[in-house]
Amino acid sequence: MRRLAKRAVGLNKVFAMKRLVLLFVLGLPLFTEISGLPLAQALTLEEAYKAIPHQQTTFKKEISKLDPEISNDIEEFFHLVDLAVVSRVEALQILRTSRGRVEKQITDLKRLAQRLKQFRLPGDAAEVARLVGNATMDEANYLQSVAKGNRLDVQQMSNDLRVQSASEKLKAAYSALMKLYPQETKENKQAFYDHLCALDFL
Repeated sequence: MRRLAKRAVGLNKVFAMKRLVLLFVLGLPLFTEISGLPLAQALTLEEAYKAIPHQQTTFKKEISKLDPEISNDIEEFFHLVDLAVVSRVEALQILRTSRGRVEKQITDLKRLAQRLKQFRLPGDAAEVARLVGNATMDEANYLQSVAKGNRLDVQQMSNDLRVQSASEKLKAAYSALMKLYPQETKENKQAFYDHLCALDFL
């Protein structure tokens, strides 16, 4: 029985992997789950960055000069930031074209905002998580107001107080990371900037 059970588990893993490969080949939305937060997103991360457009530099714990536990936490934190980037870009694309409903993307963004805000970055870096989480919620609230009838005006977006507030918080989060981890590699410092800047409307 134990052998059969182990074989069944192995087959399930194989089938799950084949399903992911098939979805990727067909260009269908991938189901993502990070830290218990499932999301079905239509855009890939690469597509979202290109749509902004913005340079994509991924934080890499393998080259980090930080303590392994800290670099692991930061890597997972930026995974969540990138999910928020995708949800934000998807919402903007829908609102710009007036094609489809945007409630799902806004709901996902709010859920990600809560997860980011509560994320346990070590020591003084906890303030970074709070800033990024609150910035993401500001953006979700702005997008929700647009979806409720306020016409999306890209030129006027920069005048919205929620957009401005989000931008200031993201800049503060970046500055805090640079001060907290001055010893980090040049590439990962660039990743600090690119992850957070991609989330910024401005």
